[in-house]
Amino acid sequence: MKRKNNMCQDNSIFFLDQELNESSVVINIGGIYEDKALFPTEISTIWYENIESKELYTMLKKSCEKYVACTKNGYLIGKDAYLYKNQYRFCTIGIDSPQIYDLKFE
Repeated sequence: MKRKNNMCQDNSIFFLDQELNESSVVINIGGIYEDKALFPTEISTIWYENIESKELYTMLKKSCEKYVACTKNGYLIGKDAYLYKNQYRFCTIGIDSPQIYDLKFE
C-alpha cells in the first residue's frame, strides 16, 4: 500500500508503508551515481517476526549471495561493484554525507 510522504515537497513521491504491509520486504536498488559514487542495493524489512516476510527476506539474501565478492560491514558487495573499489566512493548514506561513513577497502 502506497502512502503520501508528507515530509516531501514533491506531490508525486509516495512510499511503501511497511506498517500496513506486514509481509513486505523493501529492495532499494543501488548503482553508480554521476560517475563518482556507488550505492549498494539494500534488502530490508521491519517485520522479521512475520513468517512470510522473514522467509522472503532470507530467500532474497541467499539469491544475492551467489553474486557477492565480499561482505563489508553487513553490506554484500557484488563482483562487478568490487572491481570499482578504488575508482568510486562506496556510499552507505547519501552523496552529500561525509566520506567517513563510506565503505573502505584495503
